[in-house]
Amino acid sequence: RHHLVDQDGTPFLLVGDAAWSILVSLEPAEVTRYLDDRVRRGFNAMMVNLLEYRFSPDPPRNRAGDEPFTTPGDFSTPNPAYFDHARWVLEQMAERNILALLYPCYLGYRNAGWPGPKAWNEGWFGEVIQNGFDRCREYGRFVGERFGDLDNLLWVMGGDDDPGTARIAIGQMAEGIKEADPRHLM
Repeated sequence: RHHLVDQDGTPFLLVGDAAWSILVSLEPAEVTRYLDDRVRRGFNAMMVNLLEYRFSPDPPRNRAGDEPFTTPGDFSTPNPAYFDHARWVLEQMAERNILALLYPCYLGYRNAGWPGPKAWNEGWFGEVIQNGFDRCREYGRFVGERFGDLDNLLWVMGGDDDPGTARIAIGQMAEGIKEADPRHLM
């Protein structure tokens, strides 16, 4: 007998869409058209990757060509233009009362047929390991500060598999988010 409630305490039935790559795959006019269509169809939530890795026209760049980091894969070098656009999309979702189930760093799915780090070819698993605990926590604080004031977030950590050796680093990212944004569910 547990359920999600909105800010007014009203029970919230989550009707979600998998808009994983909306932040990078669509231009602004396409974003508004897509979101308006989803509202008309009754959707009130979307799974969204803050960082795309593989499934977009030019990953990890957005349609304007902005990369998420000024040094590729280095979580300590966030690109303001990229995150400004991401915030704009999340604000558009908020204006339409759409909850963003936001993945700050989707790890991916392990393909057992692939050896080594390439086994995680759908997400940021390798970069999480390479960035280490301190940079992951710093990135978590950055995204928590950057988006924590939005009212339409639910943070989601990990990917489609056990994080394995990335568990502690992704945990540090989560701790960084919680330090900067203690009010949202994770």
